[in-house]
Amino acid sequence: MNLYEIIVREMETDDAAPERIAAKLKDTYAQASPEARALIDDIFISLTGWSFATLLDKERAQDDVNAPMW
Repeated sequence: MNLYEIIVREMETDDAAPERIAAKLKDTYAQASPEARALIDDIFISLTGWSFATLLDKERAQDDVNAPMW
């Protein structure tokens, strides 16, 4: 099993609440220096093909789609 497969398996078996994990990731990114954000983005690109900033944009877009139309 390679490192990527181990990371995916560990993510799939983590019993922490997804909302808590997402909040921690967002908080860490928001408080990071520009250099640290670039590093975080590079890691996420390696893991998912997308930067963390892009994934945040995708989440916002999804939230906009799911928002009530009133």
